[in-house]
Amino acid sequence: MLNTVLSGGIFRARMLALMIGALMLTGGMDTIKQAMLIGSKPCAVIMVLMFVSTLLSVRDHHFSERSAGSSSLPPKG
Repeated sequence: MLNTVLSGGIFRARMLALMIGALMLTGGMDTIKQAMLIGSKPCAVIMVLMFVSTLLSVRDHHFSERSAGSSSLPPKG
């Protein structure tokens, strides 16, 4: 607790509370909802890109194993 106070952690909390208060005074809950939607879009884009990257990686790995001729069966002999 003391480290939070000494490191200036209270400043961020106060600024966040002031921003929320200003949004509430200017437009109410609708304004806060719109601000949350605008703020979440970059995160959503990054998550979609990560999903696409994972799919491409899995597909690439699957095809590289297939073309190398590996199989789950033991060799005959």
